[in-house]
Amino acid sequence: EKRKKERKREREGREAQRTMGDQSYLHMARNSGAQGLGFDIEPPPPAKSESADSSSASSGSVIRGRSKQNNRSASGQAGGGGSNPEMDEFVDDTDVKYETVKDEGMGRDQTGLIRAATLERLVERLTHEKISDPKFRRAFLLTYRSFTTPLQLIEALVIRYDPTALTKTEVITTRRVRVVGVMKAWMEDHFFDFAEGELQQALQSFLEKMEMTMSGSAKQLRRVFEKSQEKWAEQQKAIRSNEEANESSEDDQAANILKTQGWEKLPTKQIAEQMTLLESQIYCAILPKECISWNKKDKETLAPNISQMIHQFNRFSGWVTAQMVQKVYKKDRIDLLKRFIDLMEELQTMNNFNGMMEVLSGINSSSVRRLKKTFAELDADYSKRFEKIEELLAHKLSYKVYREHLHQINPPCVPYMGVYLTDLTFMSDGNPDTVDGGLINFKKRRLIAEVIDEIQQYQVRYLKLQQVPSLKKWLLNLETLDEDVAYKWSRRVEPKDDEAIIAEFIKSEESLLKQIAEYEAKAAQLEKEIEREEAKKEAAG
Repeated sequence: EKRKKERKREREGREAQRTMGDQSYLHMARNSGAQGLGFDIEPPPPAKSESADSSSASSGSVIRGRSKQNNRSASGQAGGGGSNPEMDEFVDDTDVKYETVKDEGMGRDQTGLIRAATLERLVERLTHEKISDPKFRRAFLLTYRSFTTPLQLIEALVIRYDPTALTKTEVITTRRVRVVGVMKAWMEDHFFDFAEGELQQALQSFLEKMEMTMSGSAKQLRRVFEKSQEKWAEQQKAIRSNEEANESSEDDQAANILKTQGWEKLPTKQIAEQMTLLESQIYCAILPKECISWNKKDKETLAPNISQMIHQFNRFSGWVTAQMVQKVYKKDRIDLLKRFIDLMEELQTMNNFNGMMEVLSGINSSSVRRLKKTFAELDADYSKRFEKIEELLAHKLSYKVYREHLHQINPPCVPYMGVYLTDLTFMSDGNPDTVDGGLINFKKRRLIAEVIDEIQQYQVRYLKLQQVPSLKKWLLNLETLDEDVAYKWSRRVEPKDDEAIIAEFIKSEESLLKQIAEYEAKAAQLEKEIEREEAKKEAAG
């Protein structure tokens, strides 16, 4: 009898805990719009007996592949984003595989993380009525284009919203709330997906269907869509108007300096500001979907902003190299090297690490680095400053020093994009898209989502800098040299073997003299032909 009473108290405690979990979840559904959990929820029904709870589990309201005890205790807990001490082990099934990940920062392991699954099971986890997992949802929405399409995703959500197998009203309603929450988060955080006409039509069809079952939620989602659409349009308009209208009064002066005196007479700080503003505009325009497809064949179309970021990096670093190797006199090369060191330090004060790496990459090219006499005569102060910059941006241990420094600063900033692209390439090429007989490798997507998440973290614009159109145009049209040509220039201005370079000049001179002789012969022949034609005309006249 005593044991029966103890079991009864334990059962009542579990039921009370489950009900409290439901109430807490419903409170979040009503009040935390940022979580995107939905609307139109009535208070939960009274706690059922354990047998009723078991029947609910058998009705399909729990994730398959988990134990019954776990199903009863999982209400309102984050199953994929972190560990839950009340949850039992997540059991693998043919269409879903779980894993446990050590998280030293949290001081406990993360259990129940989906390692691989079918699209159906991923959407099931995304909208599950008993598991709230914001981290999973964010990773899914950031990377879903790598394993499905927007239209396929919305179709899967429609199926989850209107299940045919469930009969429990409270289970159906709770699941619908989750679907509404996902739709809300999708529109608020990734509205650029809805710029596609087909997806908008599918969404409108979905909302019309929703009005018959959850009219309040349908109205709320329409308002979310309209508000997100207005916000997206305003952002795009603000970007265009800021680029067009925010012109500095210094434009005429800068244009005149470029035309009459050359870029070297421009203030170093002004160059750094214009580099930073231009690169920040490109960086802030990068969309998550570009990070999925930037290395594909049609990357110029699929990832236009990342492609532009790469082109500008190569353009500026190539220009730095060209400027260095085309200075004939050693003193001029040393002065220019000092100027570029000053420029990197100015860029660092503005947290433009991408610009710093552009300059450093140009200096560290083989054509410039072979100019040993130039670097040897750089004074001690500039040498130390240059070494400090190289230490910060060194690729040793996967840019360890740079990463630590970046994580300590506050935006706005322009991170070195090459680090992120290297990480994305490593994760993409080093991990298969599917595993375990065709299941979507979601562990790979989680890793990619972490990189995209950090990219977005630093997408903050420089509001205090003014655009100088003439300098922007100059930066976008810098002249570079082919690598072979740059190396030839380098060998000429600072030859390793004087006799060899003299012989090369003699050969070049002989070649030029030969070409001149050929041109003179052609010109003489042309003159004779003209004289003959004139003679014919006179004879005919």
